[in-house]
Amino acid sequence: MTADGEDARPSSLELLWRDQMARPSRGPKPRLSLTKIVAAAIAVADAEGLDELSMQRVAAELGYSTMSLYRYLSGKEQLIDLMVDAATAGPPSGAGAPGGWREEVEIVSRGLVDLYGRHPWLVRAQLNTPPMGPNQLAWMEELLRALGGSGLSEEEALLTALFLTGALRDLSRISLDLGSARAGDPSGESAAHIQNYAATLGAVVDPQRYPNLVRLMSAGVFEGGDEGRPEDTGSAIDYGLARILDGVEARVRATRRGSDQEV
Repeated sequence: MTADGEDARPSSLELLWRDQMARPSRGPKPRLSLTKIVAAAIAVADAEGLDELSMQRVAAELGYSTMSLYRYLSGKEQLIDLMVDAATAGPPSGAGAPGGWREEVEIVSRGLVDLYGRHPWLVRAQLNTPPMGPNQLAWMEELLRALGGSGLSEEEALLTALFLTGALRDLSRISLDLGSARAGDPSGESAAHIQNYAATLGAVVDPQRYPNLVRLMSAGVFEGGDEGRPEDTGSAIDYGLARILDGVEARVRATRRGSDQEV
């Protein structure tokens, strides 16, 4: 604490950009570091989930006392801020893809879905601020770069990027939730309902109240192999992404037609 009572510890923003802000120091490096703490926390979250994460748990993983961690960061909330950014390192680049800007956007989007598959806890992390860390911003930068070739204005490209990332995060969360329900208790009631989704709906859905659902069930939309499972959102992601990009193209064409007419 400082003399006026304010906390002198660095903010999450300062810690996220510590590599750029740090000054070279001499002498031996400490055995414990913020990088090691974050890496251990990510390992715990990957293996056990975000609910099991605590400062005590991470300290035990590292073989240090809990108080040792508080020398580096203020607590769990700040630790999660750093974990999210560290886990999102390395966005894929679609630069030069033969399909142009559309394929570039698809490459980044699928890379984001794959990222959530590797670190499922990311969809559980509470988002208290817009992207601030260098790795999070690198994903946004890559997506904006790809959308920059579409012809959208800067504001439209940003809004499209924000919608895409939000939709991909939520669809991934739904898929992971349903998949966990099946895996957690394969013989349980919830797993049985997920496995036999069409039959479950067929037993309770009233054709008078839900005529469109009944029509889909009659067409076999909810049946089939693994791709027909409710937790498989791959087809929904592919379809939704394609329609969003169709809309981007239509928007650009309409804007260009309007400009031509004004001239």
